[in-house]
Amino acid sequence: MKRLKKIKQLGSVPDTLLRYASRFDPKEMWEKISSSAGRAGQEVVMMVLTMYYTIESSVKDIRRIRLDGSVGIKDILILAGAIAYFVIPTDLIPDFLPMGFADDIAALTAAFKSGKKIFSAISVEKAEKKTREIMGDNFDEATAVRMVGEIINARKNGSKD
Repeated sequence: MKRLKKIKQLGSVPDTLLRYASRFDPKEMWEKISSSAGRAGQEVVMMVLTMYYTIESSVKDIRRIRLDGSVGIKDILILAGAIAYFVIPTDLIPDFLPMGFADDIAALTAAFKSGKKIFSAISVEKAEKKTREIMGDNFDEATAVRMVGEIINARKNGSKD
């Protein structure tokens, strides 16, 4: 709770976003990816990993909310909140139900779109490499190329779309 108060002092951040971002746990993220990559799909895995590697490279100490200055706190909270939402099994639509990832995909897609302008080439490269490893023979090159292209275009244009 103390950490939430500290974050709240940094600017106007919605309470819901703070609650999810505070539950961000890389260990749980890796467990969720390894257990659900086949059901969730390559695009979800690559979105999560791109956001994760962006957080990892931008935050010196997630527990103390110390940033290196390359990415703003609100951006980090959006990415961490979306990943936490994906990880939590009992969200709006529980993941074990048919179409259980629909709400997770919506949250991840929104965060991914907002983050396209801040994703570094290194984060994207790491995400693509790890996604390729996780998906194995089910890795689709065309999907990876499309996603990387969208990120490059967003960075070039300086836009979020």
